[in-house]
Parts: sequence; structure tokens; C-alpha cells
Amino acid sequence: MIRTTTVAKGTTVGSSTTKTQINTATKVTMPSWARNLESIEPYMAVDVLDADLTAFSKVTLESEDVALDPCIVLTNAISGYDATSGQPYQPENPVYKVNCPLKGGEEISVYGTNLQAFTGPIYIGCTITITDQPPTERQRFYQVGTITETGTSAAEVSGTAYNIHGSDRIREVLGLVVPEIHAAENALFGSFRITSQDFVHSVPLEYGFQAMSGCIGTVDGTRIPGITRFEVDVPTHTSCTLQDYCTFDLAPTVHGFFISAVGFNKAGR
Repeated sequence: MIRTTTVAKGTTVGSSTTKTQINTATKVTMPSWARNLESIEPYMAVDVLDADLTAFSKVTLESEDVALDPCIVLTNAISGYDATSGQPYQPENPVYKVNCPLKGGEEISVYGTNLQAFTGPIYIGCTITITDQPPTERQRFYQVGTITETGTSAAEVSGTAYNIHGSDRIREVLGLVVPEIHAAENALFGSFRITSQDFVHSVPLEYGFQAMSGCIGTVDGTRIPGITRFEVDVPTHTSCTLQDYCTFDLAPTVHGFFISAVGFNKAGR
């Protein structure tokens, strides 16, 4: 068996929220022997930090040769710092199962999109793991919600509803909460909730997010954690609208942002 990796080379996606093709705006071609796009691992960096702001983005894979739509995943996040000094933090790169069957030679476009505007350019790349054996697990698709302000209350905040099409089961729930302005004694602590009238059974989808504790002062950057991820198995109807919420058990000193995402199987795939 062959299992190896290729890369959509790191490219600047600028400082705006424009969807930008990476790998120097060229497609990534799968080897002739490739039979499985097994997983992807997006990675990002900034070289001009922005006081207070957190850099976080999403990566999208698209192809006219193979059914990938939607394959939209969150990157790690990079914390900002106080206006005078500080050091950023970022967690390890996330890895996402894909298990997309290939015949060899497919061309895949990889895009990066910043979830909020940044002062300096953000750089995004993506490692793609491929094998010469067909997938032994079902293909997994991914969809990402919309960033929403946390507010500054110990309360539940509703996000923006989003859709997944052709689904038959949700296999993973994800979420990311990030600070915006760095303030002393500002903790982010709470949980996500996702509801839908399109679940086959009425089941709870609630999960605590990776918490961030407060600091004594404001000079340093927040030690921002990784993406919250839980494997689940929830049957859905083929057209499924998801409503996400985030509950803050402790009132943030200043607002941050949250975003949820899901991994799912499609009927017949």
C-alpha cells in the first residue's frame, strides 16, 4: 500500500475576507495511482500581527473531476496581543478525514478565506494525504457556519442557520471560540448547541468548547486553544437546516467570536 502526502503550497490570501485560491492559484493534481483522498490538514501563519485581533480562516476544496462539495473546514487560530507588546499563540494543525474515492489524475482547487479582516496578510497552505487503495470508510463532507459575536453576558447567543444538502448522518460536530480585544481577567467558558427540525430523532447536540482562562494583565496574547471536535452519529433528512448557539457560563469582559461546523455523510456515498 502507498500512503503519502502532497501540498497545496502556502500562499497569501491577503488581509480581507475574499475567497482566494492558494498553491499560487494553481490546481493540485492527484497522482495517476491515487484512489483515495484520505485526509486534509490546513495550516496558516501571519508575519505581521494585529493588536487584539485573532486570525482565523476556513479552507475549501473544490473539483470538477470528483465530488467534494462541500469540503469546507476551519483552520487553527492565531491570537492577537496587546497594543504595545506580546506574543501570539496558535494550536496544532487540525486533521480532517475526507475519504474521497479517486481514479487518478483529478485536479483539485484549494481556497483560503479569512473569517475576519486583518491588518497584515495571512498565509494558508494545506497538506493532502492520498493512498493507492480505495476508501474503507464512507466519504465525509464538511460545512462551516457563520462567525457571531459572543456578547458580554452569561447567556446563550444564537448564530446564523446554515444548510447541509444530501446528508444522511452527521458524524462530527466542531466549534471555535476566539477572543477579539484582549482584556484583563477575560475568560471564555461555555458550550455549543446545534438544533434542527431535520434530525430523524430528537437528540441533543451540546458540547463544551475549549475554554480560555483570564490573565492578570493585557500585555500577553491569549493562549488560544484548538478547535473543539466530537465524533457523533446522528441520522438526518437529506436536506438539513442547522441552527447553532453558544452559551457563555461566565460573562466575557469583552466580546469575542464563535463559529460552529459539522462533518457529515451523504446518502449513497
